[in-house]
Parts: sequence; C-alpha cells; structure tokens
Amino acid sequence: MRDLVYAKQLAAVAIPSFNKELVQEVGQLLTPMGIPVITTDKKNNEAELLKAIKKYKIDMGFMMTYSYKIPASVFNLPPKGFFNFHPGPLPEYRGADPVFQQIKNREKLAGVTVHKVDNGFDTGPVVIKEMTKLEPTDTYGILNNKLSELSAKLCGLLVRMAGFDFAIPTKPQDESKARFFPRQSAKELSIDWGTMTGADIIALINASNPWNKGAFTSFNHRIIRLLAAAPEPGDAGDTTPGHIVSMDENDITVAVINKELLRISYLYIDEGFLKAGMLNNIGLVAGRNFDRTLTP
Repeated sequence: MRDLVYAKQLAAVAIPSFNKELVQEVGQLLTPMGIPVITTDKKNNEAELLKAIKKYKIDMGFMMTYSYKIPASVFNLPPKGFFNFHPGPLPEYRGADPVFQQIKNREKLAGVTVHKVDNGFDTGPVVIKEMTKLEPTDTYGILNNKLSELSAKLCGLLVRMAGFDFAIPTKPQDESKARFFPRQSAKELSIDWGTMTGADIIALINASNPWNKGAFTSFNHRIIRLLAAAPEPGDAGDTTPGHIVSMDENDITVAVINKELLRISYLYIDEGFLKAGMLNNIGLVAGRNFDRTLTP
C-alpha cells in the first residue's frame, strides 16, 4: 500500500469492519490524501466491492490477507485482473496462516506468491513467487515484516508489468504439490513434551510469538505460554521430558526428548509477560514437571 500511495496509484482500500484498529489506522493515513477506506462485512462484501470498483474506476485489484472470499463478479471486473499476495509459497502452503506454518515446519526459506484470484482458496494461476531466508530465530512478527517488505517489492513489479499493453503472464499451480493448512487449533499451538524435540518446541514458540503470546503448555493444569527459548548445552540423561532441571532468577532449563536441554527465557501468564524464572510463586521450581500435554 505504501508504494502505491507514493506512486499515486491507489484508488481505494477495503477493510473488514471487525478490524476496527486497522480501519482507524489506515483511515487516519489515507483520508487526508483523499483515498477512501471502505468497510465491508460478510453480508455486504460483494456489493461494496462492486460499487467501489465501478465508482473509482479501478482497473486492477490487489488482495492481501483479506478475510472474505472474493466472488467471481468482483475478481472478473477489473480489466487488468485481480491478484492475491499470499505470504507463503504456492501450492505448498495454501491456507489461512502460512506464516505460522512455515516457521512451525522449520523451513529454510519462506516466500510470497502473487497469483490471480479465482473461485478456489489460493488456487489461482501464479504470476511470481519469491523466497527469502527463514532464520531459526525468526518469530511470527519478524517473518511477517520480512514478507510484507517482499510483497511491497512484488507489488511494484506487478504494477510495472500491468503498464505494458499485454496480459500479465501466469502459470497454473502444480496440484501434485498442493497442501492446505486449516487455521491452527489449540492442540497445534500446544507443546507435547513427550514427542517434540527442542528444535520443534522453539519453532512452535517462534511461530506463536507475538500473535498468540507464545506456545501453550501447562503446569498443574494452569495454562502458561512460552515466548522465548533456546538450546542449552548439556545432556539431560534419562530425565523425564518436561522436567525442570534448574532455575535461576531469569531462566528455566527444561529436559526434552533425545536427552536435550532447553532454556526458556520469557513467558506469559494472566499476570503479564514475565521472565521465566519468576514463576516460583506458583510452585514452578526446579524438580517439578510441566504437564506433558495441554490440560486446561
């Protein structure tokens, strides 16, 4: 959006009305520039989008993390096409939250795919796909920012392509590689100390930070969300996974499978965001165990 504003190529923006903070933030930025911000809901989505495209003579549509399905009457209307900027490689990462899934799956690279919108979910033909390095320390917020910058770059490229007097080239997705990930459940956001390696746990924590305030675990049936963790040198021996091996005023060291150790630095409970070593007041001390699986 930023680059389109600077290039004076942004005609209007549509945002679901339930996202009140974003509506307010974008409105404060764009309204003084004379760029309308249209709010939509599930019932009026099609009508409002059709009205805006016709009223503002929009010749090309872009979609980025939009909450409602775009009907054919809308995506077929702009003469230069309607395109989605999907924050994951397609067709391997179809679904609602590919940023989370790419981190959780410990991919080496993450990407953005620009594709034409069609009647399916993330199924339209691809214009361009570009990848960037996914660091083991990247949180959801960090990767989201990386992919946003990559999307801005691809947006400028797509606008330049549209400036030529020919159809934007696309390539069908390879359905043999297609995977669809539904929105993550509480179980998928939860640590299983008996089956997950240290690297698995770190990836889940990073994939859940900051939007979910961390990955779920529990102690004495009280939910705790882990926000930051790193491998700890040493050998846990035959210690039960989830056992708190040591604790100081800052960190907790926990045994995980394969005789590995994990150092947990920050977590979240109802009282707030805390250093992991501050939970001795609820009985979380060296020698105790996290519940193996989430038990709310």
